[in-house]
Amino acid sequence: MEPMIWLSLFQCYVAILHAAQALAIIHDLGYCYGDIRQETLLLGEAPTACGFRPPEALPGYNGPVDGACADVYQLGVVLCELLTEDGRRPRSVQMVSEGAVLFGDLEQGDYSSGMVGDLEYLDADVRHLIQGMCGFAPSTRLSMRAVESHPWFDSVLGLM
Repeated sequence: MEPMIWLSLFQCYVAILHAAQALAIIHDLGYCYGDIRQETLLLGEAPTACGFRPPEALPGYNGPVDGACADVYQLGVVLCELLTEDGRRPRSVQMVSEGAVLFGDLEQGDYSSGMVGDLEYLDADVRHLIQGMCGFAPSTRLSMRAVESHPWFDSVLGLM
C-alpha cells in the first residue's frame, strides 16, 4: 500500500468542497454514492479501509440505512483523515471500528456532542463540521447541502 498523500489546507478545502458539491447534486437526484474514501476521491490510499461504514450500516443494526446520510458520514471521515497528520478518525469512527456501538442507543441517543473531542487541536469550525458529519445517529448529521455551505469553507478562504 502506498503512503497517504498529505494535502495542504487549501487542497483539502478544494477536494472536500468539490466532493460535497458533486454529492449534493447526486443526493438531490435521489441517489447516493455509497463508497467515499480517499481512494475513490483520487486523494491517495488511507492506512485501512476499516471504519468507513457508518454505524447504521454495520451488521446487527435493524433500522433503515439512508444512503445520503452514509455519504455524509464517509466524507466526514475523509475530511478528518486529511486534516490530521496521523490520519486520525473521529471518535465515532474509532468506536465503530472497535465494535463499541450499541444499536439501541444509536436509535434513541443523542450523539451530536463529544464526537470530536480527540481532535481539539483542529479549528473550532472544522471540528463542528466533522462533528456534524460523523455523528452516530443519522438524524444528527448534516445534509450534504449543509456541508457545502458550512462556515468552515468561508473561514479557510479568509486565511488565504
